Amino acid sequence: IGKLKTLFQKFPVLNKYKDQIGKGSDLNKMKTAAMKDPEIVKLKNTVGKIQLTNQDATKVRSFASKHPQIANILFSTIIILAAFGILGVLPATLIALAITPHQ
Repeated sequence: IGKLKTLFQKFPVLNKYKDQIGKGSDLNKMKTAAMKDPEIVKLKNTVGKIQLTNQDATKVRSFASKHPQIANILFSTIIILAAFGILGVLPATLIALAITPHQ
């Protein structure tokens, strides 16, 4: 979550994409800028190597329930980053875990 907060702070321009679909050229510019950031590249390169545990799911659910506004912003950012290939399956999994009721 901390790394995602950092990403959101670095790219406040992502905020405009929460409520509207951007042009393809805007997304390409954002992707190009993001891929020049070493922290984002490092995060992108670790996505496929991360294994999620039940404890991870519990932590994400807990965070989302305690901080719904922050979680909404982070999840929106994750969706945007995943949409143009900066992040992969892991963000979608985390979002699904956060919004799925605990069983």
